[in-house]
Amino acid sequence: MADETDTSADSNSVSDAESSENQLQSAGSIDAQPEAAESLPMEGQAATPGQHWTRICPKCSVQSSVPGDYCPNCGASYNRKRGRLSKKTIAIILAAVLAIGGGTAITLAVQHSQEVAAQEEADRKASEAAEKAAEKAAAEQKKLQEAAEKKAAAQRAVRALIVDGLEEAVQKDATERVDAGRLDGPIQRTECTPLGGGSVDDLTAITGTFECIAVNEKQDDGSESGYVFSATVNWDKASYSWHLGR
Repeated sequence: MADETDTSADSNSVSDAESSENQLQSAGSIDAQPEAAESLPMEGQAATPGQHWTRICPKCSVQSSVPGDYCPNCGASYNRKRGRLSKKTIAIILAAVLAIGGGTAITLAVQHSQEVAAQEEADRKASEAAEKAAEKAAAEQKKLQEAAEKKAAAQRAVRALIVDGLEEAVQKDATERVDAGRLDGPIQRTECTPLGGGSVDDLTAITGTFECIAVNEKQDDGSESGYVFSATVNWDKASYSWHLGR
C-alpha cells in the first residue's frame, strides 16, 4: 500500500508539473503573437507613445504598420531624403541655360542682321528701279520735247515761207501798179511785219495780220518810205490776202 501511495503521489506531481509547463507554454505563445496592425490616424489625432501608424512605402506602395524605418516588403527606407543638386550639376545646368540663351541671342542677332541686309538690298533694288524708271521717263519726255520742238521749228519755217510769199506777192502787185502809172517807182523791196502783237512764233494763232511796206524811196539818213499794204494770213491753209492802204 505504501508503494501505491507513493506512486500516486508521484503521478500527481508529474501531472502538476505538466500542467504548469502547459500554462507557461500558453503564456509564452500569447506573448509571441504579433502586435495587431495599427490603423491610420484620425484627423487631429496624435500618436500615443509606442503606437505606430500605418505607412505607405514610397517605392512599392505597400501599406505596413510594422515599426522601423524600412519597408518589410522591398526594404526601401520610409525616410527618403530629397536629393539636392550638387554645385557642379547646378553650374553645368546654368552653363547649358546660358549657352542656350546665348545661342538664341546669336541666332536672333544673325536673323536680324539677315533681315536688315535683305531689307537694305530690297531698298537698293527699289531705288535702282526707281532711278531707272525716272531716267527712262526723262528720256521719253526729252524725246517728246525734242519731237515737239522739231515740229514747232518746222511750223515756224513754214510760216516764214508763207510770209516770204506774201512779201513777194505784195511787191509784185506794187510793181505792176508802178508800171500802170498808179504808183511811183521803182519798188526796191517789200517787208511785212505782224500787227497787234502777233508773231510768226505764236503757233497757237490760226491767222495773223500784217503791215507790208513797198519801199520806193531811201533817204540819206538811212530811213525808208513807200506804199503801205495791209495783209491777212491764214496759217492752217497757208493762204494770204492783201490790199493797198491800211
